[in-house]
Amino acid sequence: VRPDFVVSPSWRDEFYRRLQTQSVTIDRAQYEKAGTEIDRLLSNTVARLAFGDSTAKRRGLAEDLQLTRAVEALRQSRTQQELFVFARQYNAPVASTPSR
Repeated sequence: VRPDFVVSPSWRDEFYRRLQTQSVTIDRAQYEKAGTEIDRLLSNTVARLAFGDSTAKRRGLAEDLQLTRAVEALRQSRTQQELFVFARQYNAPVASTPSR
């Protein structure tokens, strides 16, 4: 595989077949509903085994919401103080309206 590989449906089918041969019971319809997550896990595992942890992490950066927000905070802050202000504003509790 190349570092920019894409998980194909045949990989997901093969993984399901291997689960079945190991007596892992899972409904095929339920398995298919989890296709996106299974593809993500297969992608991460193949990338890690074939190219190492750094490539696996790079491939998954777009899906890492916490890291994306942290990088955004760093880009919007020119100083450490601005970063702390940004973090406090981001984590500030939302005012709730009293229920009646």
